[in-house]
Amino acid sequence: MEEGKDIQSMYRLFQTIFNELRSQGKTYDNYDHIELFFRSLSRKWKPWVAVLRALKNLDSMSLEE
Repeated sequence: MEEGKDIQSMYRLFQTIFNELRSQGKTYDNYDHIELFFRSLSRKWKPWVAVLRALKNLDSMSLEE
């Protein structure tokens, strides 16, 4: 994620990418979506990512959450 980008614009970008992949027959489960999204975030988000990983069940969490 580029510095200065907000989380909503990143989410929209990921949704576009996942929709394109889905249209080409590639499917990913929620866990994969969330992991890919977390890895793309800038360093300032890393503490939040660590908290979410510790507190949430990523298998049942949606990307919107």
